Amino acid sequence: MAGSDPLTAFDALYRIACTDRDAEAVFALWAADDDITMWGSDEDERAFGQEEVRALMEAVTLSPSELAFEWEDKQVRVGGDVAWVNARGTLWVNGESSPYRVTAVLLHRDGRWLWHTHSGSEPN
Repeated sequence: MAGSDPLTAFDALYRIACTDRDAEAVFALWAADDDITMWGSDEDERAFGQEEVRALMEAVTLSPSELAFEWEDKQVRVGGDVAWVNARGTLWVNGESSPYRVTAVLLHRDGRWLWHTHSGSEPN
């Protein structure tokens, strides 16, 4: 079940956004807080708050590009109702690869781990 532990919730975001391409389902993985934040690696992939994050998730799921993430390393730390995930891997866009790193903050609410913050980058 998506969200039953922090790493399951982490993986679900990328699977639902890139493979399933379901904007509503991917947005449902986010906390209902007004200060949720989604930063991708491109300058225009920045969203703050419910409306902007929803719009960015819709843009990702509607993208004509083939998108995939392959994680080589994921580290999780849980402190009460907050979890931090740091991951390193590869971003695939239309068959081209580049390194990718992400830090995620997830909140435990009503038995589920939900995204609060996504900060991703493609390091040189």
